[in-house]
Amino acid sequence: MPHSSVWLILRKRLRVRGYRLQLLQALNPQDHNFRFHFCVDFQQRLEEDVFAEKLVFSDEATFHVCVVR
Repeated sequence: MPHSSVWLILRKRLRVRGYRLQLLQALNPQDHNFRFHFCVDFQQRLEEDVFAEKLVFSDEATFHVCVVR
């Protein structure tokens, strides 16, 4: 199948658009130290029994694929 036909089907029938990268924050030179200390602190807290029970994880992004025919 030709490459152009695949793109036509994706755009017209499935309404799929290309991924666009969004850069929201730039990393500073001091960020490496902040991240390192956060990881060390977090690891120490995970070794405590009480801290791990209080953790709640959540997805910040939800992706849906809808195919309209």
